[in-house]
Amino acid sequence: MNSELDVKAIRLRTGFSQQQFADLLGVSVSLVESWEQNRRMPSGSSLKLLKVLDRKPDWKDVLLNA
Repeated sequence: MNSELDVKAIRLRTGFSQQQFADLLGVSVSLVESWEQNRRMPSGSSLKLLKVLDRKPDWKDVLLNA
């Protein structure tokens, strides 16, 4: 499990709303909400992107232009 990953903190550091964050990651807003409330855990490519954003929040600009 990746319980050490705080999705809400990552989102707030990047300055995105839940909708913007969901769009950036290619997931639904309800999935972002579930991650933030620890009802579900990120996996696959979403998990990798979240780990990148956790370490390098300024990479959001790179992802937005990808």
